[in-house]
Amino acid sequence: FKEHYINKPYGDVWHKMREMAYTKHPYRWMTIGASLKHIEDATLEDVKSFFYKHYTPCNAILVVAGNVDTAQIKALAEKWFGPIPSGTRYLRQLPVEPRQTAPRQMEVKAKVPVDALYKCWHIYPRMDDRYYAVDLISDILGGGGSSRLYQVLVKEKQLFSNIECYHFGSTDAGLMTIEGKPLKGVDIREAEKAVTEELKKLMEEGISSSELEKVKNKAESAMAFEDMSLMNRASSIAMYENLGDAQLINTELSKYRAVTAEAYAPYSHYRVGAAVLSTDGKQYSGCNVENASYPCSVCAEVNAITSMVAAGSQELAEILIVGGSKTDQCTPCGNCRQVIAQFAKPE
Repeated sequence: FKEHYINKPYGDVWHKMREMAYTKHPYRWMTIGASLKHIEDATLEDVKSFFYKHYTPCNAILVVAGNVDTAQIKALAEKWFGPIPSGTRYLRQLPVEPRQTAPRQMEVKAKVPVDALYKCWHIYPRMDDRYYAVDLISDILGGGGSSRLYQVLVKEKQLFSNIECYHFGSTDAGLMTIEGKPLKGVDIREAEKAVTEELKKLMEEGISSSELEKVKNKAESAMAFEDMSLMNRASSIAMYENLGDAQLINTELSKYRAVTAEAYAPYSHYRVGAAVLSTDGKQYSGCNVENASYPCSVCAEVNAITSMVAAGSQELAEILIVGGSKTDQCTPCGNCRQVIAQFAKPE
């Protein structure tokens, strides 16, 4: 804990970030614990209880890959693992994180080499089809030297020494992050403003088909190279089975291919508000995350919501347009765009 999170520059960023981003979900804590005291105060009984709660055969997934005989594998598994008590299956019933409706920020003074900027947004769970669009967005924005943020903010404007966009692929709704280190002498507020401008450009202009095809090809090649290793294939099968569908090893690529440029059309985006700052001698980490899904294309409902907005019920309009349950899988129509342009202009 001390080596990786206390004595290491920027080591405590994700402890602080997670505490801000989540209010109820266990993702609030790093896996190692929320604080050093959690480890120091752990007893042998605590460790045993944790082990027998999670590390039992009924919670395990066994994958055997290679040129093997299935009947023989089953017999050997029964021989070596059969005598171990199966244990009590852990039912994963975690609290759902409530929707964040306002920016959250924190300023931290720390002895770090250079300033650092972190911006986060809540994204969809791993098994939500919209996850794949978000995954591709992260590559478009900050997935390497040819990404938008790197090309504009590192090479052209020379505001950052490095900047990237990534997410953690969490099973439940996770976080997408933009992380950058401004060059010495660059005002962190100007650097943050430049990031916001690039995000606004993405929201207003969308992306081109060629740009989308590039990141799709990148995702496909990464999956293909990963599958060259037998061990990696076995690990992937175990991961997909743990998610609930081992067949994803054969079908997940099609989910990336199904993402279209229209998914990134104007107003079909993650709204960005205030972000994280950092200034000389200070390191800031913050989180501002408002999920936005596709505008509803059910004209009757759009007309109804228009009436509600006219009557002053803007909160209800926000729920329908930004996060309504019926907005998940549709394409914006003319009526939708008119409503959004009038009542939900991008920030």
